[in-house]
Amino acid sequence: MRGEDQRDAVLLDTNALMAVGALGIDMFDELGRVAPGLEPVVPTGVVEELRRIEIEGTATEARNASVALALVEGTARVSTEGRVDDALVELAEERGWEVLTNDAELINRLKVRGLPVIYIRQKSYLQRSLD
Repeated sequence: MRGEDQRDAVLLDTNALMAVGALGIDMFDELGRVAPGLEPVVPTGVVEELRRIEIEGTATEARNASVALALVEGTARVSTEGRVDDALVELAEERGWEVLTNDAELINRLKVRGLPVIYIRQKSYLQRSLD
């Protein structure tokens, strides 16, 4: 693995992590399949969003947020400030990291910039888009 800011990584977005609980996708196995060698990294803003949803969301949202928080326990973190989506785009551009998200708007923002995206397909597996 390269230095802290130079590792090959995939940023995990709130939307995708919430889907893991809702859809029962084995995210880490799927990441290993579509993007072997990429280290999952969770922005601090995503953890904050999940904690807020766990407290303020509906019962289903709170359960999915709890599942997501448990899933990323011990996963590498990167500090972020401001809007999470903006931070994800900035980190992807600056560090060359990929982003795992299921947020259509964020996917479009990343693709317009030519950044790679990993997203959920057919509610059951991950797909990698490198264009």
